[in-house]
Amino acid sequence: MVDQVVDQIVEQGKSFITGQQTSHSRSTRTRLRREAGLQKAHNRNMIRAYVTISGKVQGVFFRAHTENKANTLGNITGWVANEADGTVKIVAEGPENKINDLVDWCYSGPSGAQVEKVEVVREPYTGEYEDFAIRY
Repeated sequence: MVDQVVDQIVEQGKSFITGQQTSHSRSTRTRLRREAGLQKAHNRNMIRAYVTISGKVQGVFFRAHTENKANTLGNITGWVANEADGTVKIVAEGPENKINDLVDWCYSGPSGAQVEKVEVVREPYTGEYEDFAIRY
């Protein structure tokens, strides 16, 4: 959102950041500053997690249940896929508390799964994905 606001202003040939005179009204400048500040605060709580789940996790609808769980939790984007080595891999982005809830769910997974190991690597949020989906 911050980048979109900055891009919008730059495209118009204005310089909001340096404080040069713009044709935006005072209320518009205030709104843009507020939106930029809210987005910065929002991104501080956003993370990306790479999750690898081992055990009997393929052939038990782990991907479908993961997609459903991510969508039920809301505000989670990324993907889930079966790997050739028999694991399930998840790349998920979203609010840290919701990502933590998704990771916690992975330790049990759907009823037919027998999870032996969950590996999690957390990284900074990138905003790369628009939704959460199964990759084939």
